[in-house]
Order: sequence, then C-alpha cells, then structure tokens
Amino acid sequence: MLELMRLEDKNGPLYAFNDFEEKFDRECHEASLDYLNQNPGIIEKIKSDLASDKLKWEMVSLKRRYLFVPEKRRQYAELYRRYCLAVIDFILAETKLNNPYLDILNLGNDSPEISDVGNGVTVFLVHNLAKEYIGTYSFFAERQKKRIDLSLSGTVFTGEIGSFSSVLHLKKNGRLEFVRNRFTIWQNSANLAFNTLILPIEETLHIILRPYTEAAIEAQLDRIGAKTLQEARKIVAQWIAVEEAVAGGLAHYYFPRVADKFFQNFERSEMNRSLNQKAHLQKFKYLKKGIRIIDKLGSETVLQIYRNNPKKFREMLVANDNA
Repeated sequence: MLELMRLEDKNGPLYAFNDFEEKFDRECHEASLDYLNQNPGIIEKIKSDLASDKLKWEMVSLKRRYLFVPEKRRQYAELYRRYCLAVIDFILAETKLNNPYLDILNLGNDSPEISDVGNGVTVFLVHNLAKEYIGTYSFFAERQKKRIDLSLSGTVFTGEIGSFSSVLHLKKNGRLEFVRNRFTIWQNSANLAFNTLILPIEETLHIILRPYTEAAIEAQLDRIGAKTLQEARKIVAQWIAVEEAVAGGLAHYYFPRVADKFFQNFERSEMNRSLNQKAHLQKFKYLKKGIRIIDKLGSETVLQIYRNNPKKFREMLVANDNA
C-alpha cells in the first residue's frame, strides 16, 4: 500500500462533489486577490472607466463547490479503505470512544448523496480534492454612484487531505449557531505517506471532540457578547488551533503503535518532516506543544481534560507558549 500511496498525484479528471453554495472561503477569496495582483491591467481599466485614481471595493458574493479526482486504482482504493476501517477500530478501542461514522466509501465519478438518516458522519475517499469558486466584487470611487462589478472564477487544490467542518451561522434572532457537516472528504494521496496514514486517526478525533470545542466557543461568545460573524470567526480560529493541538497531538501519540501494527520499517522521520511543514500555519501553532503535553500527561488524562473542560487544556497550551 505504501508504494502505491507514493505514486505521483493526479490533478484530473475533476468531478463535482456538490452544487455551488454561497459561502465565504478564505482560500478562494485570496486566490481572487492574487489574480488581481498578478494582472494589474484589470484594476487600471476599472480606474479608467470610473475616471478615478483611487478605488474602493467590496465583495458582493462568493460561491464555492468541491471538485474531486476519484481513485482509479481499485486495488489501492480498497486497500486504503480497509486500512481506515482497521485504524479507526484500533483508535476507538484504545480511547473507549464511540464510533462517529455512518459509512466509509470510495467515491466514483458521480456526485454523492449525503444521508440525512442517523447522526453519524459519512467519509468519502478520493484521490485528490479541489475547490471551484465564483467571486463577484464591486468597485467604486468616493462620491460616485457608478459601480463596476467583476466576477472571477477559478479552481484551487486545497492541500488539505482531510478536514471535518462545522459552519457557524448567524440566525435571524441574532444568535450564532453551529451546523456540522454530515460528511467529510479524505484524500488517499499526499506528498508524505505519513500525512495520509495518520489521517483516519486525526480526523476521527476531530469529529468526536468537535462538540466540546463548539461548546467552548459558544461559552466564550456569550461571555464577550459577540454579535457578528466577523467577531465570532476570530474566536473560532483560535479554538481550531487548540483542537488541532489535542486531536493532532493524540494522533501523533498513537501513530507509532499503528505503524508497528500495520507496516514494517516505516520511516519515522516523516513524522518530523510533517510537523516542520505545518509549523508556519497558524492553525497548527500549538501542535508541538500539544504533543509535549500529551507525552507528559498521557492520552487518557488529556482526553478527560478536554471533554470536561476544553478551556483548561487551552490554558495549558498558552502557559507553555514559550516552552
């Protein structure tokens, strides 16, 4: 399986996973801004049309959908699916946590049907994953009514081999509420085999621990009286870094035993290479500290702390900020 995993990634053919939905996506938004920066003639043309040297702009809408490359190697697709099932069974037995999944499926060429039955999450396995977007931006000059709308579209490969999402919504009554996705998409390819092998461990822990993270976020939002999505997103980003520390830290704690169980002579150096690749990303800023805390206290103690009081684990991370 490792040899098949290390073959060159394929970026096509791409198939639509879902329909376009109105959703702010920072990666897609930044791709639009990068395009404008790389093509300054577009902005110069807008300035000329508005007869103004200075422009203001706002985002009108951003629509996004997922695209995927299916895994065409049937043998590898089934090998990786069975590996995921076996690893998840191992982790659930070790942690005594409940199985959060409805099913784990290899995705073919067609858009999937997301089940509304039951409370579990469906995992869709793909070879590669991308996001297609359409962003509309409005440009205008001060003291002018005239506006010029510009639509930009593109495709970005996510670089994330797995990411379970819960979305924060602002309700009509002014309350902020989380809605969790009923699915998650996992890639069976990555530049490091380790990232693909640790994926079912880490994502299982994210899914199980997410309700405790959301409860901590909601408590903080209530405490500070946050009323806007912009305020809330800053707090969510802070807590996602905390959840990455506990889920990722526990995954690193358990992985050596998984490697010993399923593989011979796995290159442990890939673990450090993976950590170094993530070091510059804000959401992984506490990951190494989380690993150290778990090595010191043990997995069972850390799980108990996070499930009983996520704020306490966060304080431990911050207290060790310079460690």
